[in-house]
Amino acid sequence: MNLANSYSYYGDDNKAIELGTLAMNICKQTLGENHPEYARSLSNLAGYYGNLGDYNKAIEATNILFGNTTHETLSALSEERFMEIFGENVESYEIPMEELKAGIGPLDLLAEKTNIFPSKGEARKMIQANGFSLNKEKLTDPATPLTDAALLNGKYLLFQKGKKNYYLVVAK
Repeated sequence: MNLANSYSYYGDDNKAIELGTLAMNICKQTLGENHPEYARSLSNLAGYYGNLGDYNKAIEATNILFGNTTHETLSALSEERFMEIFGENVESYEIPMEELKAGIGPLDLLAEKTNIFPSKGEARKMIQANGFSLNKEKLTDPATPLTDAALLNGKYLLFQKGKKNYYLVVAK
């Protein structure tokens, strides 16, 4: 039995969710998304949410993270709900709001202002291969500047690399 399961067993599912999320992220980073331990950590996390009796939130979060969610679905989430789903579950970065208002090139943002990509070349290749999304919509042009018009809840950019790798950029 792991520590998160112990907390759940003794009735502290909120602490179990906190530890289960940490375990899931570690499994994802060290073992990858196709490893059985990663699948087990996702299953455990769903169980902790279920124990809290909040099945609808558990299903909604699962669909947003792993399903075919749209930009409209993300835009409709309250800031509180958005942060419940993404706040602790994804790698995040901060950028000054002024830079976003002025417009920033996607390659500069992804490779220099954040560590989402190690280089502009790798970011360009992923965008051109149609493997990168901003707020659940494919990012297709690496030259079109990103502005504050793309922000969710007035301060968040949600990037997705591949199918399951999310990154949050917070404009402050």
